[in-house]
Amino acid sequence: RFAAIKALKSFFVAASPCHFKGTVINYMSEQILIHMDDPNEKLQYACLDLLKAALKIDHGAVVKQVEVARVSHRSDFFCCELLQHASEVERLKDFA
Repeated sequence: RFAAIKALKSFFVAASPCHFKGTVINYMSEQILIHMDDPNEKLQYACLDLLKAALKIDHGAVVKQVEVARVSHRSDFFCCELLQHASEVERLKDFA
């Protein structure tokens, strides 16, 4: 799973966001969020980092998926961390 996360992050950073928008990012975010609820804390942080990269592709879609997942996760800590990061990204974008 760590190798897959590393590869996906490379794709998210290297490819044009238009190649991932819509159904692709929705599905990927949903699946990554499942793994972000894993008991392995290192995996949770890796998923968090990957989803932060995914925000640059389709901010709204990722935030929507996180809000849905937050209520079903064992702990909402990582979802709240991601939502806080997403909020900061949007705020900084408004100042740019």
